[in-house]
Amino acid sequence: MLLTGDATWQPFQRLIVQAEAHHATEQDRSWTAAIGQTFFRVGRSTALTLRGDLVDDPDGVRTGTPGKLSSITISPWYFYREAHEGVFSNVEFTTFRLPAFSIRPALRIDHSDQPVFTKRDGSLARSNVTALVEFVFVF
Repeated sequence: MLLTGDATWQPFQRLIVQAEAHHATEQDRSWTAAIGQTFFRVGRSTALTLRGDLVDDPDGVRTGTPGKLSSITISPWYFYREAHEGVFSNVEFTTFRLPAFSIRPALRIDHSDQPVFTKRDGSLARSNVTALVEFVFVF
């Protein structure tokens, strides 16, 4: 069984705040997660997002190892043109129209109360840093 809820709020034209919460039970084992994200439109074609995640997985159902995980992600955006008209052309309950093309570099910092992240030498660590770049094209 999965119980989930989400909320989206746009208090200002340039700011969108989103939150999600999940609680699941699978074969008498459970996990809980919460996600919060802010999107701030800096300019006509630029934005900045900040996202935080928390996962409490005491039985190791989702992660394979019992524990608590958290992460924070920061991502500047560059986007160009708006997506075509249609049901998926904007962020629901907001005035922000999805871009037709975007570049999203991101830096994510993960932490766990258990050593679960594999290091280059094969040992396990309690933290991990990931950098990536996404190129998104909506057609």
